[in-house]
Amino acid sequence: MRGFAPLFFLRQNVRAKIDKKIFLLYTGQDSGAANHRLCAGIEEEWIDMTLYEKWVGMAYDKKNGASVQKCWDEFSPKEQKIYETLLEKKISHLETTVQEFGKRFDIQPEFVCGFLDGINEALRERMDLSSLDLDSPITIDFDFARLYQKMVEYRVEALYSLPQWKQIFSEAERETLFRDQRRSTTVVRQQAKIGRNDPCPCGSGKKYKKCCGAMASQMQSIA
Repeated sequence: MRGFAPLFFLRQNVRAKIDKKIFLLYTGQDSGAANHRLCAGIEEEWIDMTLYEKWVGMAYDKKNGASVQKCWDEFSPKEQKIYETLLEKKISHLETTVQEFGKRFDIQPEFVCGFLDGINEALRERMDLSSLDLDSPITIDFDFARLYQKMVEYRVEALYSLPQWKQIFSEAERETLFRDQRRSTTVVRQQAKIGRNDPCPCGSGKKYKKCCGAMASQMQSIA
């Protein structure tokens, strides 16, 4: 995960459509007649893509899902600035549109989708990002405690360590939220080992060694 954007794997059809366009935009290899022809050839497809498709194409490599560094270097400081403003002004509810949100925080529409992608799991009601356009209404409504713990869960220290959090929670409260979140994600439950003479967990009523255990032994001997 980069920034606070939860990292959904890209759909294959999206990857196929954006590959060459993103290569031109984010590797700087946008000169030369061949590149210009290529850019012109896929311009129509690019325009027809949704904002969210453009965002994931800009942010993640289509081959392996890895972050595109150039995109994140531009996006991350803008994302952080938005959170600084929300925390500083204690804004936990905001109703606007994609376009107006972008204007308010001085970010391009694709980056609005990136921000929403990141905060989505902390919202009281998650948004469907796939169909967003410039005029789409958006409601950003969250609980500060849940937002803080989501940042901790995704280990985004740059965000959960923002000094503006001091205006929301005391140091003791932040430590409690941090500790509770880490505990919830580090608990390891180990299944007790099944004894040969124990009842088979399949519910047959037979002993394990006479039921699934026997089958497992047979499979091991075949292997």
